[in-house]
Amino acid sequence: MMRMLNLLCVAALIVPVTPLLAAQRAKPGNRGQTVNSSEQQRECRLEVDGKIKVAGRCWVYPTGAGDYTLNTRDHGKPHYPHFAMVSSNGDGTADVTWNADPTDDRAFDCLGKARKQGECWVNKRVRVCAR
Repeated sequence: MMRMLNLLCVAALIVPVTPLLAAQRAKPGNRGQTVNSSEQQRECRLEVDGKIKVAGRCWVYPTGAGDYTLNTRDHGKPHYPHFAMVSSNGDGTADVTWNADPTDDRAFDCLGKARKQGECWVNKRVRVCAR
């Protein structure tokens, strides 16, 4: 099981999307809106191992069908030091990664497969919500 989880995490490293890349794709425009209408400021929550890492308004950038980066860069740096990526697998699960080291600008740290519960992706280690 751990070997499969490690392989999934390695696969997530192949195409990393950083908050900087997301910000380059969607520059903030007038009135707090973005030029790219798909990026939105939403109510965010990231809990890892029972500790709240992100709670409150943050930029959420969709990266595909059901995929997104939570807490993307806004005006040069993210509002919170941590961010997460959710990559749906098309089978009701998603792989979740994050930057465990708040100085990292890539989500290389695997949090495993999560299942959708309401507006959140959840497993034993993580809860990621973008409302």
